Amino acid sequence: MAYIGRQTTQGDFVKLDSIKSQFNGVTKTFDLKSGGKAFSPGSEGALLVSLAGIIQESGISYTIDNNTITFINAPVSGTDVFMQAMGSRVNIGSLASGTVDASKLSSNFGTYNGTISATAFSGDGSSLTGVARTDNIRTDTDATFLKNIDVSGNVSIGGTLTYEDVTNVDSVGLITARSGIVVGSGITLSTDGNAFHTGIVTATSVNTTGSVTTSGGVDFTGLLKENVNLTAGKLSDNTNIDLANGMVHHFTTQETTTSTPNIRFDSSTTLGSKMSVGDSISVTLITTAAAAGYSEHVTIDGSPITENWVGGSAPTGGGSSGVDVYSYTILKTASTTYVVIANLSKTS
Repeated sequence: MAYIGRQTTQGDFVKLDSIKSQFNGVTKTFDLKSGGKAFSPGSEGALLVSLAGIIQESGISYTIDNNTITFINAPVSGTDVFMQAMGSRVNIGSLASGTVDASKLSSNFGTYNGTISATAFSGDGSSLTGVARTDNIRTDTDATFLKNIDVSGNVSIGGTLTYEDVTNVDSVGLITARSGIVVGSGITLSTDGNAFHTGIVTATSVNTTGSVTTSGGVDFTGLLKENVNLTAGKLSDNTNIDLANGMVHHFTTQETTTSTPNIRFDSSTTLGSKMSVGDSISVTLITTAAAAGYSEHVTIDGSPITENWVGGSAPTGGGSSGVDVYSYTILKTASTTYVVIANLSKTS
């Protein structure tokens, strides 16, 4: 028998789950479901909607967005509703090139579980899931990679990069390691700031605020210099000799009387705490000479000691002009015991 009327729609007609219980006169947007599962009819024209027995005009009385429906007016509580999808998506197989243009693909086609292929996609890809490759991939959760990652360009990281068992690290900033960094086969840098070298260290200059300890010899092929502490005064007015300021002390004002230098590290640290038993140091005091100005005794950390003067006796006077040079070689033999070899050289 012939059929007269609107062209039939292919696919199964689907009655959607009722949303009557959700009507409250305020809410306009509702989820579309069939059998409890989200359902996307594809467009307004593919859905027949009846409210209180009145067929609603698609695109005017309501709109469809994927699997949601939005009414122009919020249905009041208790309003009867009937919704039926006019057909479902049909697999049309493979299409010949050029048979589908952009105007035929301008609608929202809902959610698809299969594969969508195209020569190009627009957008930043931020809403895509399960994507293998896009121009930009954004994730707001942790990302886990079970295979290697090859990056041909630069990688920018705003947080902290944690990595283990790395062969080469090229960094222009600070590198923090959990258990030290091994550099090559002969250099080890520890987490407490120590560096261990098994070979030769070559540097244009070395600056240190602490002490340098070596178990081998020290060879100098260039200039060897040390700091001289210059005092604009005389020794008798500045008897505390602080070795923290250097091992050579020069007093530029002419002496007028005798003095007893007190050798220490500084005002808060004893020399004894800086020397171990078996250590030795050399201290040089240079005074502006005067016959009445000389030093026949010396103390260490405020305690008197017995000097061993070169020549057998302590000085009884200073030089008449120029400078007097006092040299002390101090050997620590016990906790607070020292052997001091003293010598006075007059330049006049």
